[in-house]
Amino acid sequence: MFGQNRWIGIAAGCIVLAGATPLPAQQATDRRLVNVAGQGQISVPPDEVVVALGVETFNADLTGAKADNDARIRKLLELAPQFNVAETSVRVDPVRVQPSYQDRDGRKDLTGYFVRRSVELTLTDLERFEALMSAAIESGANYIQGVNFRSTRAAQLQEEAKMMAVEDAKRRANTLTALLGVKVARVYSLGEAQFGSYCSYNAGWGYVSWSGGEAPNRKVIEPTAGAKTPQIGRVELTATVNVAFELE
Repeated sequence: MFGQNRWIGIAAGCIVLAGATPLPAQQATDRRLVNVAGQGQISVPPDEVVVALGVETFNADLTGAKADNDARIRKLLELAPQFNVAETSVRVDPVRVQPSYQDRDGRKDLTGYFVRRSVELTLTDLERFEALMSAAIESGANYIQGVNFRSTRAAQLQEEAKMMAVEDAKRRANTLTALLGVKVARVYSLGEAQFGSYCSYNAGWGYVSWSGGEAPNRKVIEPTAGAKTPQIGRVELTATVNVAFELE
């Protein structure tokens, strides 16, 4: 079982509440408020990857272009059982046809047809990710349209990140007010600013970004002894809340 890293970011200063409903001038002057933004982030290893593969073929004859494309798609679909990809984790897009023309002496002559189709596979055995990519190319895929590493626990961990953000907001408010010699009385308003998840893997040519680095308060929990962990980046789940606290 993979471990997970958790950390709460720290921002200096008092942050004005973003996206909150403005207070009437008189009402605002009746209350002493401190506005803070709390942040929470959980970093976990992915446990599945969605690979989108594209097949593009060209032929002067539409029938030939489609036959070539169909043959390559069949080979890609044959990879699913070989890599233990469930039928429900396979998606095939409708075929797309694009005529190709060439300008000659002011007229457009038809030169052939492009036929394009995409296949999406969700792999849960991440140790075989590279093998799947190699097999896909050998089977006729000529485009890698997307690689998305995900965690099946994302929904649960996202809620946990929100709770971390709320606790972070409380801590920041108490720290700021203590420096000023005042105390927090109660919550005046609370709003969810943003939340989401992303993976640090980037399939762009010549570039792979890795998450993390040395960050304050970042706790790194290593996988258990003997666990096989592919070095393919991590999934980051983040949450930010804006809170206005009323002072005593």
